[in-house]
Amino acid sequence: MKLISIAAAVSILAIAAAAEARPGGGWRVIGTRTVAAGVDTDRIATPGDRLDNQLRLCVFDAPLRMIDLDISFASGQRHDVKIRNRLAPGSCSRVINLPWRGRSVTAVELRYERLQPGAVPRVEVLAR
Repeated sequence: MKLISIAAAVSILAIAAAAEARPGGGWRVIGTRTVAAGVDTDRIATPGDRLDNQLRLCVFDAPLRMIDLDISFASGQRHDVKIRNRLAPGSCSRVINLPWRGRSVTAVELRYERLQPGAVPRVEVLAR
């Protein structure tokens, strides 16, 4: 019975962490990627038809080290953001304020490193 109570408590904490990682306030998911072994770089193309002011990265399923984020805009401009943080599963990066407010994001290039062999992190890019 005690084991069931512990499992229930862990489940509740996992649900709470997922809710925390998906912040309200107008955030929407613009892309998701699963991280391959070692250091990986992925590019997420976005519709580019919305004007966003902020981005945020959320991690699920396993920890990872976020290294770099390169944001491309419809105007052709790019913005490089050095993150260099370890993100635990169920957590999010800091809010990244975009320069040139009200520009359309057309792509986000992520560079990250998987930290646990066999564990596969999933990254969501959110915008508002």
